[in-house]
Amino acid sequence: MSPILFVLVANILSQFFEKAVSGGWIQGLQCKQGGRPISIIQFTDDTLLLSEASELSVQGLRFIVWCFGMLSGLSINLNKSTTFGLNLEEGDERRMAACMGCLVGFFPTRHLGLPLVKGRMTKENWGPLVDRFERRLAGWKGRLLSWGGRLTMLQAVLTNLPLFYLSVFRIPAGILEKLESIQRCFLWRGVKGDRRAPHFVDWATVVGRVIGWELGSGTSTHFWLDRWCGEERLGDIAPVIMRIATNKGGTVDEFFIREEGAGVWNVPLMRRV
Repeated sequence: MSPILFVLVANILSQFFEKAVSGGWIQGLQCKQGGRPISIIQFTDDTLLLSEASELSVQGLRFIVWCFGMLSGLSINLNKSTTFGLNLEEGDERRMAACMGCLVGFFPTRHLGLPLVKGRMTKENWGPLVDRFERRLAGWKGRLLSWGGRLTMLQAVLTNLPLFYLSVFRIPAGILEKLESIQRCFLWRGVKGDRRAPHFVDWATVVGRVIGWELGSGTSTHFWLDRWCGEERLGDIAPVIMRIATNKGGTVDEFFIREEGAGVWNVPLMRRV
């Protein structure tokens, strides 16, 4: 099936669930009071179905899936599908899974390469990321690389490994120190387990050229409230001027006027300074 046909067919499944929620056949997940219930989340090669833990809703889910398979010819393999219950007793989880015809899943698990847990991420949940760092280093011949070669490998590869995790989770200080320790050991010793070698340069200097913050279009960066121009907020640097600004929540893009390949700043104030 071509990608466009797959998207069209998947959109039909989404419409099925929207009609089922609006008709009261199933109850989706209510994320906030007054918000729209969510009953389906679709990815490239995966689909999440969300419902309250009642036999009526689960039977509605299975009926929609069956109808979709009959109409499109794309049957869902229930033997490879898993149900996860939140705030349910184990017996209720098994009963819902049997009603759906799926396996019972348990937390923690992984989805799209990231861990899924109940509650906050613990240090144990960060273990796979630490192991990934160590496995990557195990395949490198640190003793055969020059210091410059190790620095290049570190900046080009290791510093990018945790970015996917960090885009979703806030890393604990202890795990961050562990990852930095692994990188420092590789940089100065060559391979893990060598005798202790002196660290001639501060770690912030080593990664300073790799880890940084760059301003993009400015449409999501607040002019006064975000740290986009140096280490401090402009509102903290110039609080008096901020108080007379007419738009304290404006973005960088709003205040920057582009003219003939250049640009000028136009920050509206209630009076002249």
